[in-house]
Amino acid sequence: MQIIALRGLILLLLLGFHPKSKLEAQAVTSAGSHFKTHFQDESQFIVESILTDIVEMAAYAKSNQFPADISVVAIERKGSLFRMPTYDVDVVIGKSRALQIELQVKQPIWSPD
Repeated sequence: MQIIALRGLILLLLLGFHPKSKLEAQAVTSAGSHFKTHFQDESQFIVESILTDIVEMAAYAKSNQFPADISVVAIERKGSLFRMPTYDVDVVIGKSRALQIELQVKQPIWSPD
């Protein structure tokens, strides 16, 4: 039964089901308004996406129900080193803040380690 539930969760993630972030779309390209998103770069997108997936899986494992509302927002700190960004991360589940941390990326963002 748990394998079926996990497969369903993976299917939802593969289909692009991700809770919306609370930040409004801000970025506009110079060529027009192709992609309006709050992501400032690929690293921010990767950090938020991976943390959202981990929070969803942990919440599901704990309660055996998919959480209703999850928001993960990672904002890069000013003065972060090139290719070693530091993010202020806020995780909100429902209406309460579940986690607020500083996350330092110390290896290449696509590194499997």
